[in-house]
Amino acid sequence: MDHVHFTCGGIALIVGPFSFRRDALAQKPAVHRAIGWLYMTCVLLSGTAALLMATNSIAGIASHLGFGILGVLWLGTSVVGLAHVKRGNVVAHRRWMVRSYALCFAAATLRPQLPILALAFGDFQTAYRVVSWSCWVPNLIFAELWLRRTRPNGTWIRADGARRAA
Repeated sequence: MDHVHFTCGGIALIVGPFSFRRDALAQKPAVHRAIGWLYMTCVLLSGTAALLMATNSIAGIASHLGFGILGVLWLGTSVVGLAHVKRGNVVAHRRWMVRSYALCFAAATLRPQLPILALAFGDFQTAYRVVSWSCWVPNLIFAELWLRRTRPNGTWIRADGARRAA
């Protein structure tokens, strides 16, 4: 299961940003759809493997819950995003996929945090319990704050009221 999780999660992490490129969305919607289906397939495989792996994480119930909730939310936000685009609600689709990718990015935020936390706590088990939450909760908070600062069409809301593409 771990190979499925790491491989598919890595692919999702790599291809995800290409789905947010406005020029690709406008000029090549078929490419966006292909990348989107690749991302979704990888999320479904990796997220399912993550749920199975979370029950066996090495630092007990705190890490089981942290990684398990991450897996549920990653799968959930992705499926909700897909459902919205299937119904033609592109704005809601974009917003849910931003959340999905923020959760996907937990893989990237976990890697530098774990050794730093292990040194700070002097204990790998404690660091692992903390990182099972700290690798994704701040990402999701950042995504929500970012979404609050953008209009439905994706343009950034600046403090002076001016517009620019997000």
